[in-house]
Amino acid sequence: MAKGRLPAYLKEWYEKYEEEHGVFSNWESLKTELTERLKVTMERSIARAKLQALRCTEVLGVEKYNEAFSQLVGQLPHLWEEDVVEDYIKGLPNSIAFDVVKAKTHTLLETQKEAAEIEAFLSS
Repeated sequence: MAKGRLPAYLKEWYEKYEEEHGVFSNWESLKTELTERLKVTMERSIARAKLQALRCTEVLGVEKYNEAFSQLVGQLPHLWEEDVVEDYIKGLPNSIAFDVVKAKTHTLLETQKEAAEIEAFLSS
C-alpha cells in the first residue's frame, strides 16, 4: 500500500493495525477500517469543538453549564484533566472565571464546585 500518501496520524494507525492484526487482505477491508477510523476522528473533533465553544451565560447558569460541559467531556475519553479544566474556565463569565483561577483548583469537579459557590455568592 502507498503509505507515503497517508497523513502522519493515519500512517501511525496503519502501522499499529498491521502489528496487531496483520496486513489487510483486500481493499474493502482497508476501506471499512479507514472509514470507521475517520468517522471516530471526526466525531471526536466535533465534540471537542462543541466543548470549546460552550459558554456559561446568565440564562444558562453554572449548574446547567456544568451539566452540559460534563456531558460533552463524557464523549471525549483520554483528555488531559488540565485541558478540560482550562476549557471549562474559558467558558465561564469573567466575573466567575477570575475567582475560580485564584482558587487554584486541579480537577474538573473541584472547579465546577468552586464556580457554583462563586455564582451563589455573587448572586446573593
